[in-house]
Amino acid sequence: MPRSENFRAAADGLTTSAKITPREKDRQVRKNNLLGWIGCLLATLSLFFNPVAVLSILAIIFSSIGVAKASDLDDKGKASGRGTSLTGLIIGIVGLICFAWKMTQLVA
Repeated sequence: MPRSENFRAAADGLTTSAKITPREKDRQVRKNNLLGWIGCLLATLSLFFNPVAVLSILAIIFSSIGVAKASDLDDKGKASGRGTSLTGLIIGIVGLICFAWKMTQLVA
């Protein structure tokens, strides 16, 4: 395999024999499962700023899609981002519970 093809294969994440640095794995996950990353970001934001629980609901939706996509990527042997998607899902649920608790405190 010529050097340029070898570089392209490494950039596509097709090589498994080389050690992958954490930064490179992070790039592959963001490329392969962007919805999981968006869900995790929205969930983190929802803990600090959550008007009408919109961010938590969006985080749960995007993270759920990310978890589903991660199972497909696991079958193909690519970096899946399952942990990031699950983290976004859990934090999104916690943000929704915190929002509900805040609303009950305001009403009571």
